[in-house]
Amino acid sequence: MRYHKLDLNLLVALDALLEEGNVSRAAERIYLSQPAMSSALARLREHFGDQLLVPIGRRMVLTERAQTLRGEVRAILLRIQQVTQPLGGFDPANAERTFSIAASDYFSIVVLPHLLAYCSQHAPGVHLDVYPLSPRLSEGLERGDIDLLIVPSIYALPDYPQSTLFEDPWVAAAWSDNPLIGDTLDEERYFALEHVIKRENHAMFPPLDERMLSGLKRRRKVASSVPQYSLLPMCLPGTPYLATVQAGLARLYAQWLPLRLMALPLAIPPLIEIMQWPHHKIGDHGIRWLRESVAHVCASRFARGEPREAFSPQS
Repeated sequence: MRYHKLDLNLLVALDALLEEGNVSRAAERIYLSQPAMSSALARLREHFGDQLLVPIGRRMVLTERAQTLRGEVRAILLRIQQVTQPLGGFDPANAERTFSIAASDYFSIVVLPHLLAYCSQHAPGVHLDVYPLSPRLSEGLERGDIDLLIVPSIYALPDYPQSTLFEDPWVAAAWSDNPLIGDTLDEERYFALEHVIKRENHAMFPPLDERMLSGLKRRRKVASSVPQYSLLPMCLPGTPYLATVQAGLARLYAQWLPLRLMALPLAIPPLIEIMQWPHHKIGDHGIRWLRESVAHVCASRFARGEPREAFSPQS
C-alpha cells in the first residue's frame, strides 16, 4: 500500500534500520533476508533523498535526517498499533501473547517464579520475556519494546505512570557460624566487620543500600564486591563477612544456606518496589491484565513488607 508515493510496508523496515543502525541486524529484527533489507534501504534512500545510514570507519551511523525520523517513525508505528488493537477485553485463558518485562535480579528471584506459576494456571498461552535493567529503559518504554518495568522506587523514570507493589526491609546476613558476631549486632560491630557488597554497574543504578547508608557519613570495610544482590547470600558461608540484603531475598536463601539473619542496627528506609508502563499502552487490556496479575502475585507473597513462604530452588 502506498501513501504519498511511499510504500507503507517500508516504515517497519525503516524503524528497524534506525534502531539497529545496521542492515544485517535490522533484517534479523523483522525476519527479512539481508538482500531484502538492502533493497528496502535503497528504496527509502530514494524516497527521502538522503543516505539515512552512512559508513564511518567500520560502522554505520545515522545521518541528521535519519536521526530526526527515528522518533517520528516509531510514534507512527505505535499509533498504528493502538488503532488496530481489537476491541473488547483481554481473555487470559485463551490469549496467545508475549509480554516483555524489565526487572532486577531481586524481583526475578523473589517474585518471578510465583508470577510464572500464576500465568501457567490462569493464562497458559501467555509468555513472559524478562530482561535485566539497563540504562536504556526509558527508550525501551517509549519505543514499546518494554511492556512493564519493575524497579525500586528510587530508580523510577519520570513522566511514566507507576504503581507501588510492595515494601521489603533490609537485614544483615552472615554465615551462621561466623565467630565474630555475638548475640546481637550493634552499629559499631556492623562497621567494624568486613562486608560483601553489590557494586555499581551503571551510574543510573547506584546500589540501593550504599545510597541509603551514604547519609550516615560512614563507610563499610569491603572484602568483596559482586554485580548482583542475589550473589550476596551465596558469598557468606565459611567467611567472617556481613552483607546487607533485602529481607525477601535473604529469607529465601536462608532456607538452603547456613545463614544468620539479623535486624540492621541502622535506620534506613525499606526497599519500595514499583511498576511502570508506557503511556501509549494505558488502554491495552492485555497490559492492564499483566499489571493486575503482578500486583496480585506481589500482594499474595508479601504481608506488611515481609514475604510469605519464600520460594526455594529445592522446592
